[in-house]
Amino acid sequence: MNSNYFKLFLVGTVLLLISLNISADWEWGSGALSNLATGFYGSIVLFYLVEQSFEKQKETERTERSKIVFSRIKNPLSDFLRLLWQVFKASSNRPEELTNSYTHLFTDDYYQNIRYLDFSQEAPVVPRRTWFQFLSSRSAEIKKQFEASIDAYGYLLDNDTLTLIESVCQSGILNYFMQIQVVPQVDQEHGFKREYLMLNGPHEIIREGVPSILRLLEQVNEVLEMPIEIHPDFHRDDVSPKWGINRTRIEI
Repeated sequence: MNSNYFKLFLVGTVLLLISLNISADWEWGSGALSNLATGFYGSIVLFYLVEQSFEKQKETERTERSKIVFSRIKNPLSDFLRLLWQVFKASSNRPEELTNSYTHLFTDDYYQNIRYLDFSQEAPVVPRRTWFQFLSSRSAEIKKQFEASIDAYGYLLDNDTLTLIESVCQSGILNYFMQIQVVPQVDQEHGFKREYLMLNGPHEIIREGVPSILRLLEQVNEVLEMPIEIHPDFHRDDVSPKWGINRTRIEI
């Protein structure tokens, strides 16, 4: 019970008990105290109704603010998830069971398969670029979209939601993808030769960042009428990338 309601209830109860214990000679005083107690109980009901009205109004305002912000966040979030889907599709053989929900995409099978994406191969995009170049430039674009939305509309959100959006924007996934473009150049300068895969650890960066992305996805889909999901066309081989097109052919 709200502390203010409790105080009013306690005062009213005390007055009512006093009025019941006053002798008949004090009938006038007893009645007055009884009426006063009734007034306190009435105040409780009135305060409760008023507060409920305010809370409903505030909740409506919060929902409207969320719709405004999430409608702007939807594009970079959708692009981010689509990018993670493309990484999976390009590195995986077509699974027997397909999902249209990003919530169900990130299984152990997802993290196992993306380890075999060959970054040195050409990504299925125009203009032609390697996965190093594509992931770097696309991640930079997505991060820029998030930052612009936060700067423009972040003041409309509560701290928890704003912190969640910022955690996705500053995700280790985006930062990792943005930096990998320099790897081949660094290897060449130092005479290193290796296969450009995520076999030994980098896939865990994605695993660590996904929970925050899915929490934000849940909030966005709860508010917006058109949820973010894996469109059925994404599964088709005539929609880039083809299944397993950039999976390493090296036996590991």
